[in-house]
Amino acid sequence: MMFRVRFFAAAALVVALALPLGSARAQTPMPGPGALSPGFTQVELSDEDIENFIALHPKLTALGDRHGSRVDDESLSKNPAQALAAMQASQAVFAEMHALLAEHGFSDMQQWIQVAYSISLAHRWRDKHETDPMRNLDKTIAEIRANQQLSEQQRASLIAQIEGQRKLFAAFQPPDENIRRVKEYEDRLDEVLER
Repeated sequence: MMFRVRFFAAAALVVALALPLGSARAQTPMPGPGALSPGFTQVELSDEDIENFIALHPKLTALGDRHGSRVDDESLSKNPAQALAAMQASQAVFAEMHALLAEHGFSDMQQWIQVAYSISLAHRWRDKHETDPMRNLDKTIAEIRANQQLSEQQRASLIAQIEGQRKLFAAFQPPDENIRRVKEYEDRLDEVLER
């Protein structure tokens, strides 16, 4: 199997799924729809969080580029020495990654995951036209109600589906303050998050 860690997002996701997330920081619980919200929490973002996240990104990317490699599971299973060397290399990479996190104000990977998750949601919540997805749902419901080509049963069914989507959106809705704060860094975050 071949894998390459470019930005450690995959590693962060694995760790996020394995670790219970909790912190003394202000958190918004993510009740979410089952598997779509596997224990992630949003945190109240500060300017420092966003600045640290942006400054850390190229270093994490470079670390992934330096240590990205081909790993063949089949050959590792046949060669325990190679498997041990690969494990030790992984530990060294994670130690280097934790040092980078600390250098940029993150206490551990868990905190970085929460900040990255919160930034990503707030950054993508509204499109370039400042459209709130929740208001779009209201607009769609109004259009369905006004559509005389649909039967009453069809309208009710479509509206029920949209209300289900509203619950899904609500589970991931970032706090308004995070959206406002992230908007101030929009151009720089576009560069980081769109790579």
